[in-house]
Amino acid sequence: MLVQIKKLSFLLLLGSFLIAFGANSVTAQESQQDYKAKIKKWREDSLRIARENAKKKAEAEKLRRENKKRSLYNEARQQYKYRNWKVALKDLNEALAIDSTYVKAYYLRALVQKNMRKYNDAIESYRAAIRHNPNYAPAYFGLGKLLTDMNRFNDAIENYKRAIEADPKSYKAYYEEGRVYIKMNKPKLALAALKKATEINPKYYQAFYLLGDLYLKDGKVKLAIDALEKAIALKPKRAVNYYLLASAYNQAGNRQKALAAAQKGLTLRSKDFDAPIAWEAAQAAKSLGKLQLAITYFQRAARDSRYKEGASFEIKQLKKELSKSE
Repeated sequence: MLVQIKKLSFLLLLGSFLIAFGANSVTAQESQQDYKAKIKKWREDSLRIARENAKKKAEAEKLRRENKKRSLYNEARQQYKYRNWKVALKDLNEALAIDSTYVKAYYLRALVQKNMRKYNDAIESYRAAIRHNPNYAPAYFGLGKLLTDMNRFNDAIENYKRAIEADPKSYKAYYEEGRVYIKMNKPKLALAALKKATEINPKYYQAFYLLGDLYLKDGKVKLAIDALEKAIALKPKRAVNYYLLASAYNQAGNRQKALAAAQKGLTLRSKDFDAPIAWEAAQAAKSLGKLQLAITYFQRAARDSRYKEGASFEIKQLKKELSKSE
């Protein structure tokens, strides 16, 4: 009996031990799993934080470079206004070293180089701007202007057309295209381009002036008068317009309006157009029978060597007529 009791006690003790040991074993396993999970999470968090910090650093560097290039560009614009070409060029080169795709910087650099008479460099800068943005109309326009100045008219026309493709409302491109066609002695193409410029911008007086000049040379006096009247309405202090308008009215036989236009033009006292306007005024006054007034205007025209001989002859003739009537 005693042996059985001891045996039972032993079994109970062994069972308790096994239960305790098993529980401790489970707890240890759970602790190990928890530790591994924490390590994994720590590693993931560390990598995430590292990536976030790297991203923030990259963004900060990108922003710094962006601000730096803009600052250089803005400074270059100021230097360009002050005609400090070398300083402007230096700033733009630094901006382009930061961002080699900076289209506006290439465009401004071309303008600077043009003013420095570095024409081939300017052409390359315009082309670089176009490479990075094939739809950047100002670069085509600027290149067209430069090529016009270099008498490369066909190349200039090509660039004006591309400027118009990129910006169909570019009335200045149409105007410059018209000017080049005039230089190329292609008046019909010039007229078409200039008309388009005035359709897009009805206040663009330069285009009306050129239209008036072309119409007058082509003998289309009424169209010339209409265009020149518009040019004067938009720019009333431009002497050349009064000269052409007075000439157009004289050709149309409207001497009174010719004289009125010329007299307005003479009040501007233009160095280049005073004598031509005075000549038109004299011709109108002569036709109106205002001989003494005509003499006065011929005398004014004679101050210019271009008109001196013709005006002197007219004055002699008019004085003879006046002496006959006395």
